[in-house]
Amino acid sequence: MLSARTPVGQVTLEADGLIIFPEEIMERCILETPGAKLWFNEKDRALGVKLLRGEKSPPYLIERRPGALGGVVGVLRAGPFLAKVGFKTGLAPLRLPCSYFQQYHLLGISLGGEELKKIPEVKGVLDDFPALED
Repeated sequence: MLSARTPVGQVTLEADGLIIFPEEIMERCILETPGAKLWFNEKDRALGVKLLRGEKSPPYLIERRPGALGGVVGVLRAGPFLAKVGFKTGLAPLRLPCSYFQQYHLLGISLGGEELKKIPEVKGVLDDFPALED
């Protein structure tokens, strides 16, 4: 059985590499998870955040801060990891879509990209060659 991908909202990626998880994502997916393991998917330009439940010393800690709505906001310091894989965060904060894969306790954050690859137009074989003159 494949894991269902569930969109859960948006996260904020700050210019210094902090990822801010809003209260809704904290309540719905992260809960009391102390930290995560990170990896970068070059093909999809996505950051994988594997939530490590019950881990005493996770590689990346998820800090808790009071949220504006009375809940808790999560903060993950991903800057060094993103720099290591060659991703530049830019100067302004970015709002990025986030999905949850419950079977794997995995958050997928789409980092998008400046250069979006266009899907090539499908052409017929004859479109690749100039017309013959009679």
